[in-house]
Amino acid sequence: MVPSLYSAGDRTYGEMSQPNIFSNGGEFGLTKAAPSFQNNLTKVWQNHTFKTGFYYSMIGNYQTDFTFPNGVLKFGSLDVTAQSQTNLVDGNFYGSRNPMANLLLGVANQYQEDSIAGVFDMAYRNYSFYGMDDWKVNRRLTLNLGLRFDHVGRWYERTGTGMAVWLPGLYDEDVTAGRVNPGVRYHGIDPGIPISGSEAKKLLLSPRLGLAFDVFGTGKTVVRGGWGAYRWNDQYNDYAGPLTTAQGRQTFNLPGTSTVLVNQLGPDLLNLAGASRSGEIFATDPTDTKVPITYSYNLTISQQLPWRSLLEVAYVGNQSENLLMGGQSGGAGIGGADFININKIPLGGLFADDPVSGAVRPTDLEFTGTSGAWEFRHYYPYWEGYGTNPVKVAQHVGYSNYHGLQVAWVKQGSRLDFNLNYTWSKALGIVNKTIDPFTVHGNYGVLNIDRPHVISTSYSYDVGNAFTGSKVLQGIVNGWTISGITTWQAGGNLQATNNSGQDFGLQLTDIGGASLSTKTYYGTDKGVILPIYTCDPSANLSGDEKIKLECLSAPDIGEYGVRQLPYVSGPSYFNQDLAVHKSFAITERQKVEFRISAFNLFNHPLSAFSGWEPLKLKFIRQVDGSWAPDNLASNWGEVDTKTSNRVLQLGFKYIF
Repeated sequence: MVPSLYSAGDRTYGEMSQPNIFSNGGEFGLTKAAPSFQNNLTKVWQNHTFKTGFYYSMIGNYQTDFTFPNGVLKFGSLDVTAQSQTNLVDGNFYGSRNPMANLLLGVANQYQEDSIAGVFDMAYRNYSFYGMDDWKVNRRLTLNLGLRFDHVGRWYERTGTGMAVWLPGLYDEDVTAGRVNPGVRYHGIDPGIPISGSEAKKLLLSPRLGLAFDVFGTGKTVVRGGWGAYRWNDQYNDYAGPLTTAQGRQTFNLPGTSTVLVNQLGPDLLNLAGASRSGEIFATDPTDTKVPITYSYNLTISQQLPWRSLLEVAYVGNQSENLLMGGQSGGAGIGGADFININKIPLGGLFADDPVSGAVRPTDLEFTGTSGAWEFRHYYPYWEGYGTNPVKVAQHVGYSNYHGLQVAWVKQGSRLDFNLNYTWSKALGIVNKTIDPFTVHGNYGVLNIDRPHVISTSYSYDVGNAFTGSKVLQGIVNGWTISGITTWQAGGNLQATNNSGQDFGLQLTDIGGASLSTKTYYGTDKGVILPIYTCDPSANLSGDEKIKLECLSAPDIGEYGVRQLPYVSGPSYFNQDLAVHKSFAITERQKVEFRISAFNLFNHPLSAFSGWEPLKLKFIRQVDGSWAPDNLASNWGEVDTKTSNRVLQLGFKYIF
């Protein structure tokens, strides 16, 4: 098998970087299976309807990782003047500035090879027992009472290797013994460890209750409500990391200052290049038995109104607990990578002298090298076993909540139907990027899915036989149906939706031009520096402004910025679609339907940011200690592009 190829860019050579996914037995490595079975028994007795049953499922996922057991090469441009990239084997310079020529010469400036083709064969089991009673207390009140016992199993590995677990009590003796990945064990080498790494509780109680109450006994005013606990599982991807650690995959990388000839590839090259782990390890916490849970609740008041319409006002909310920090329950790693990394410099650690040698720390807190007996790596708690590389141990300690007020006015029947809806809501939880690497609540804020106000309407009007004159005009005018949908949605919180995170990508430069980070500010290498505000950045906006730069600044060294600024709304969304259609009869069994639809009927443009540069904060410190904007985008905080356009669609349908 030949290595894969990374392209060197446009107008060079083609990209052929697809890994050898057929290497494991010659089959495409993706098989998903979800067998399940359930049964229910229902019994009606007087005013009660009892229901009991059980449910079982096993979710399986067999998948090969996109690794490069055959290697991957890149033939990039080489500096023939400086000749800084020399051959790893003989030290000579080979190659040219032309990537295509380097491909033909076989001179690669990047090479990576994985020791194994990763195979993730994982599964988990669910089983539940439940009972429910629908109790019609009287003609006005009905209660729903339910109890459910759930077992939501952990993802486990099916070939016997198991998930890696972190056992800090073994770390020191493993370092002394020179063990690879000290403090880590898994089922394959220690059968006493569960194959899933950690085990969830066997059975968990999930109660449910609901009610429906006819307030006046007329059926025109009804109150409905419910509360329930719902348990669920983590994503498959959340456990691929601990399994990779247990499998012991090694990655060989060509040093960045070296090149290699294609005919030099082989075991001897790998020894020269050195074998390195992926730079980090993942493990599970064997004491973590928690399972994610969502408590969902709602209360709705329904009132019948004139014109055969219905008004509903509802409160809808939920609260989720035991979310896996670093997991993908939010579509990305909630809490970010720095929170789950246990090999990080403690808060304020860099303000002290070298914890190993006792050497006095350098005055430059941004320095990360070695100075005499002082070494930057000594500040990491597990530096002897892992250096400065992350040791990531995820835990079920995250949380989120949602609260919404929903108002709907619905009319159905006759020639006019409509559905008018308004929702006010707030979505809060652990954000995706690490803000505070040491506390859970320090990463809590408005989520990027939050949209505080949403108005949506839909309607349909049947023209019917409005015209009674000429038969020809009746055929043309009558029988049309007009329908449409209109949606307006407030913009999300820019602090959460911008690509740079809660800190707006804050970059700070000292008077002498040196960059400042959390090392100088807080004595640690993780987390972010948040801006402060001196006035409301969402007030007194003009033109295309969405956030006011004059209200933002950098905190003083040692000062913590504001985790949640006043709500700064991004661009809103508006759209209106309209359709008109009618069927024309040809014979008793044949007809033609004509439809014209307009999407974005009024060709309303949507404001947007063309990129995130207009929201990146950069400040430079002045002689007097204050901060001034530093080379910011000229349109900072302003939307700078328009999107969306009208689309017309004509349709004919012949029915026979």
